[in-house]
Amino acid sequence: MLLLASVFFVVAQPGILHAWQEQPPDSVRLAIIKAPNDSIKVQFLNKLGVLYWYDFPDSALVYHRQAQELSERISYPVGLVNALHGIGFCMQLLGRPSESLRILLQALTIAETLRDSACLASSYNMVGNNYSGQQKHQEAIRYYQRSLDYNRNNRFVAQGLGNIGIAFHGLHHTDSALVYLRNSSRLYQEANTMRPFGIMQLFLGKVYQEMGRADSALQCFNAALRTMDINTNRKFVGMAYYHLSLLQISSGEYINAREYAQKARAVLERGKFRVQILDCYKTLSDIYAKLGDHKRSLGYYKLYDALGDSLASVESSLQIAEIQGKYETATKDREIATLRAEESLQTYWRNAAILGALFAIMLALLVWNRYRIKKG
Repeated sequence: MLLLASVFFVVAQPGILHAWQEQPPDSVRLAIIKAPNDSIKVQFLNKLGVLYWYDFPDSALVYHRQAQELSERISYPVGLVNALHGIGFCMQLLGRPSESLRILLQALTIAETLRDSACLASSYNMVGNNYSGQQKHQEAIRYYQRSLDYNRNNRFVAQGLGNIGIAFHGLHHTDSALVYLRNSSRLYQEANTMRPFGIMQLFLGKVYQEMGRADSALQCFNAALRTMDINTNRKFVGMAYYHLSLLQISSGEYINAREYAQKARAVLERGKFRVQILDCYKTLSDIYAKLGDHKRSLGYYKLYDALGDSLASVESSLQIAEIQGKYETATKDREIATLRAEESLQTYWRNAAILGALFAIMLALLVWNRYRIKKG
């Protein structure tokens, strides 16, 4: 199943909206218009980008790029770091991990020059997210742990622990994943920050499900649904319904499984989460086959097959674009290196010519001086 493969938890960036605190987009747009200065405007542009990360990453990218341009124009490095974080994260959501990593490492370099702990913590976390999304979980954990070295704020720690737990889950280290996810959930519950608490419950349920602890998984998935709003957490709500359907399948309750899978499908289709929808179609096909409704089973299998082909085509196009981008970058790097070599050679010959001319002048002066002395 692909449903949890590319989901990770994003740590709030310094100076912008906490990624899990909801604020209506219209109120943020109004705040941008009324911003008393450009640095405040940058912060709100980044906030608006965060609100669109999961549901509309293309729109989020536009806002973060506006924040980047304005930050560069007014020389606002913290705003620039946050904008690059947003751009890099959106690139990853859009299937361009190499470009994302390049941008995030650029942000980390700027954060290191600022020596700002909050910026550094966020930068290390975002790079960790990139590696987690590429299934390089060991590398992701290393960056997540570095991020915790720079920020011990409880909310930040809760997010960092959650990310480490998700990475351990990706490594199939269920015991370690369970410890980190439990601690993350506990910190969120103590802070009464319920949206991220619900997301941690979703991941805990997934871990319990893989461990065969169906009752604990059921409690976690239901807790996730109670604490997440379908309008602002569509992807995660859909995932919770989906995993509830898997629980029902494992106990042979196919009618209940069908109801949960249909709820998952409806929620995920509204959000156009195609990878997750693919799993729903396959699961619904299997459920209807078990229920003896072979017509519907075939219908969902055809949807699954068609969407799978479409996703494979998109992935192939993204891979081609990624390879093309790497080639163009390498070509530009070679061109820059060649130009630098040529400039270095020109500088060498120019300096040699200057030194030669100076030597000739000095020699001429020496000869002239000796001539005058001899004549005198």
